[in-house]
Amino acid sequence: MISETTNMTIEEAAEIGALLLNGAAGRISDDGDPKRPWLFITTSTREDAEDLYEAFGCRGFVTEKKNGRGWRFGTWGNDALVMLTYLLRGGLKGLRGVVAYRLLDKYGNDGEPWGSEIERLRARA
Repeated sequence: MISETTNMTIEEAAEIGALLLNGAAGRISDDGDPKRPWLFITTSTREDAEDLYEAFGCRGFVTEKKNGRGWRFGTWGNDALVMLTYLLRGGLKGLRGVVAYRLLDKYGNDGEPWGSEIERLRARA
């Protein structure tokens, strides 16, 4: 029997990402210098992290965790704002949902991300 697999849609990826983040498998913040929004979602396998990366249009990165136990799909800057918008629609809630709304309010354009990172930086100048 041959089974076909289909690629994950961005909506499915957002629901899975929100589930993982709601379960504390990742982080959302703007800590750092320069200040900019970022997030990562922790997965147990490289394939799972790559599936999220591909479903989100190859925005961000996939990397192994520093302790060698698991993988991360992550993104920063304007790409993180776009991801946060999808994750909120996918069911992100609790403290991470509050942080996501705060970052969109702080760095976005009335709750939606800027068209590009350069556009966002120029608007803050």
